[in-house]
Amino acid sequence: MLPVILVGLGIVSLSATAYSFFLTGEIESEKEVQKKTLAEHDKWVRQSQKEKRARIAELVNIYRDDIENKLSIRKSICEEFLRVLKGLNEQLTGSQLTSRRRNAILNLKSDVAKKTNEIIGHIDFMEAYLMNLDACLERGAMPVPLPNSLPPEYAYHGRLISVPKESLLGARFYQNRFGQRLIIEDPKILNQNEFNDLSTVPVLVKRNGNNLRINVGAGLLKWKLDNGDTIHARVQKVRPASFSDVTAFGVKMRLNREDQKGRKKELLRGGCTTIYGLQYEYDLKPFNIHGTGKDYTRVLVTERRSDSFSERHFKHIPIRIDNKRFESVIHKIARLEYSRERWLVAPSKKDISDSRVRMQNGSVGFVAEFLPSGPGCLYLNFVEFLEDVEALDTSGIYAAFKSTIVPYMEDETLVNAVTEECTEFAHCVEREFKHQAHIMAQHKGSLDFVHWESILNALRREHLWEEEITVELIDVVFLPDGKIELLHDEGLQLFLQKHSSRTIGAFLDGRNVGFISTERDDNEYSRTLLTPFGENLKQEDFLDRFSLKLKTHPASEDRQLEALRRFRMGSIENADIKACLLNDRFLKKMKDYDLKEVFPFDKALNASQQNVLQKALSTPDLLILQGPPGTGKTRFIIELIRQTLALDAHAKILVTSQSNVAVNNVMEKLPAFLALEKMIRCGNRKHVNPRLVTCDLVERYAAYKKSLKDVSATGDMEMVLNWWKRNLSDTIPSDIGEILVEQVSVTGATCVYLGNEKNGLSRAKFDLVIVDEAGRATLPELLIPLRRGKKVVLIGDHCQLPPFIAPSIMENRYDFGLTRTEIDSLVTRSLFSKLFELAPESRRAVLDTTYRLPQQVADMVSTLFYNQKLVAAKPKVPPRYFADVVTCLDMNGDKEYFDDKMGGSRFNEKESEIVKWILGRLGRLIASDDRYGNAIPSIGVITPYALQKERLWKTTETIRRTLSQRGITVYINTVDAFQGGESDMVIYCATRKGKATEFLNDRFRLNVALSRVKQELLIIGDMETLALPVHHKKQNYFRSILHLIEQGKGTRIRYGSAPTRNLESLFQKTRINPHQ
Repeated sequence: MLPVILVGLGIVSLSATAYSFFLTGEIESEKEVQKKTLAEHDKWVRQSQKEKRARIAELVNIYRDDIENKLSIRKSICEEFLRVLKGLNEQLTGSQLTSRRRNAILNLKSDVAKKTNEIIGHIDFMEAYLMNLDACLERGAMPVPLPNSLPPEYAYHGRLISVPKESLLGARFYQNRFGQRLIIEDPKILNQNEFNDLSTVPVLVKRNGNNLRINVGAGLLKWKLDNGDTIHARVQKVRPASFSDVTAFGVKMRLNREDQKGRKKELLRGGCTTIYGLQYEYDLKPFNIHGTGKDYTRVLVTERRSDSFSERHFKHIPIRIDNKRFESVIHKIARLEYSRERWLVAPSKKDISDSRVRMQNGSVGFVAEFLPSGPGCLYLNFVEFLEDVEALDTSGIYAAFKSTIVPYMEDETLVNAVTEECTEFAHCVEREFKHQAHIMAQHKGSLDFVHWESILNALRREHLWEEEITVELIDVVFLPDGKIELLHDEGLQLFLQKHSSRTIGAFLDGRNVGFISTERDDNEYSRTLLTPFGENLKQEDFLDRFSLKLKTHPASEDRQLEALRRFRMGSIENADIKACLLNDRFLKKMKDYDLKEVFPFDKALNASQQNVLQKALSTPDLLILQGPPGTGKTRFIIELIRQTLALDAHAKILVTSQSNVAVNNVMEKLPAFLALEKMIRCGNRKHVNPRLVTCDLVERYAAYKKSLKDVSATGDMEMVLNWWKRNLSDTIPSDIGEILVEQVSVTGATCVYLGNEKNGLSRAKFDLVIVDEAGRATLPELLIPLRRGKKVVLIGDHCQLPPFIAPSIMENRYDFGLTRTEIDSLVTRSLFSKLFELAPESRRAVLDTTYRLPQQVADMVSTLFYNQKLVAAKPKVPPRYFADVVTCLDMNGDKEYFDDKMGGSRFNEKESEIVKWILGRLGRLIASDDRYGNAIPSIGVITPYALQKERLWKTTETIRRTLSQRGITVYINTVDAFQGGESDMVIYCATRKGKATEFLNDRFRLNVALSRVKQELLIIGDMETLALPVHHKKQNYFRSILHLIEQGKGTRIRYGSAPTRNLESLFQKTRINPHQ
């Protein structure tokens, strides 16, 4: 029927093939071919699958054999660990254990239990892998090779793992990619503020029967404990005589009374405190304290950082020395018996498991080895002294402790109590090595902190004694008790009476051999006694130079060392700031924040200052602000303080700097906006601005004592009040000092003075810390205020002079144990500079408009030092006195212009005479100028050399006195000392001739020299010499200055052969009124 229809419709006849495709969409001939092809394909697939299964089966068998072998080994190790744990538990039940022995066993048991659970985790993972191999074989899937170590997400008891935060919110279970179903114990704790900025959360895995659970609070707590971070806890229960229970992240902890800071008032229930880990199990499970049989708590904590593992105290550590070397070795070691310095202990090699360790105290260092002295007891065996080049490298892993090293001859019997203490010491050292290896793997930035600690310890040793008197002894008498009586003249007796309250050291030929004391016998005869350090002193030894030195207390080094130690243990208000200082990656990846809307009180703030103010008020943690010369840093600080107090009237603000001048500059401007009773200035009275005396800390304390005179009480309170009044001394008690600081809104103090523990200032904490001139502070100086603030604003300029580093450090004079490269890395770049270069845009800012510099000088400084990003607020004006705003007096043509060297500095007599003449000429011009009115310009004369400063001061003494009578102030100083200062007219004296030096061409020092001026700048020097190449890789900035002057940025005047005429040409022939 269909063919007929097709023909009837006019469709022509189709071929059989086309007709078949038209009807069915298929071609018959192709169907046959397709059948044959499919048959061949099915045959090939069956064969390939068979071969693939054979290959998979072969691979599975290989994997299975390998894993079963590994399983056998691990199960054997696990059985060994379990046997050791059983033995340790049996030892703990013994009744003859000392507390030190018990602590050592408990610590060892914790380590073994941790490893036991880790290997059980390996076994579980391998058994699960075997089951996966069988499934792969059934499915015909290629198995994945077994990793060498456990994946970080695999859970086993006591392990800390990271879990995505969104997987925990509102959930009861969490299943990882290995199919482990973990029960979430405390998901509600995620609502606490500590978790707000976390995308992944550390959780602690626990096994309960056959179930695995994860605890969020315990995970975060253990993470902080393991990394030495500060923990803020809430007091839950207080038993004043014994302990307090505190909680953090839902975990209960025990704070014993002896582990609390010394304070007159007890902790309050519901209050907060800052704690550090003292003793805890790896899985934070409850443990038994002192063998009482009762489980008290999971974690023991302390409020004192010094009680942590980083610095332990041991009474005696035995060291055995072979008989042949005993005398020579003990001569070096015994004199350290009364040393207050810490012993540093480091691994002998990079392998921290080696039984040999390196020990160092000051310049004495040696290698020792832990050896067994009996069942479970150890002692130290002396191996060899360290050469100077092998001195302890504190850039790596090390432990610190205070102890007396007790020498023993090899045939002496060691006391059990001593060896038990050494056993605990060995275990503490091993745990500290492992702990630091873990931290240093994450925080490579900690090396700078360790290096600075070595430097400060060495400086402290050198500053510990001050020599007072050289003594000629009449005779010495060796007493039976080992002491030595010194017979001397009356002069020494008067010296001893004057300093009876101080520690006096005895020195033979510069070597500290003991301490001096005085005793009176039954007849009231006073004897002077020397208590030696154990050296075998002889009569003839006292024929050498004998002297006495007074022991001092190097407060600056002590305060910086304390800040370093507390920082390393996590004692810091904002943990994010610590992470920034230790880890560059954390700083670079700090999160952005929403900018707050700001309405400045000071309407004169420019756009740059307003943008920076907005960042400073919005950042939750840190802002690094570069403030080039004259950009209004002080004005910005005042506005920041006003805005902060407007947002929170109870905010506590610290204004600090490495110099008193910078602190005074801010504090003296505050009374215009803040009541005096709301601010306090702390520091040495001679450095405090006289206008701030009324808000000085000492004055506030005196007012407090005076106010108590009118206070009265009755009954029991009367007795307490009278006792309190009697005990108020002339010095400020730390408790009172802390209260006085807490009562004000703004505190001003230098960085180092902030570490003063005697007046309580070291306890103060602040909502905002502002550090001015931060680029001039060293790392340990900056750490003192950085630790105290919830938010920190660092203000400085890394394009100006870096921190002052003592020559003793630069020259490695005191054997710091550091290489030249390590010292250079510390001193060439400040902490401020490093932070500014690494910080993201959200954490750094720049003030780009200078109000001090004339436009011509600003353009020059901007081109040379600030990549042309610094702009001048002042319009371009003609000079008033000199030939140009920037004038260069080139002394190349004068043969009398040369410099001489004396000591380590330089001077130039001709230059001093020229400056004297110029000052006289300027004085006459200024005196005849009636346009200034009361605003008489100041003159600054600066030079890079201290000796030239003295010559200038002496040469110009008469003319300066004359100018002072006319109301003209002349400042003469070195460039380094003049940083932070300014003058209307500045004369820069280069001093050198005949040689270009890196010191003169230093870009930081030259930037300071050029940027002190407000109106006109005069440069005096041999410009041909100064423009000579200094180093083939370094830019010569004097050559660049000459180039800019030739481009019309200034005027160059050659001294030549007619000096008087050329000096006159320095000045304007026709007086120009810049306001016309």
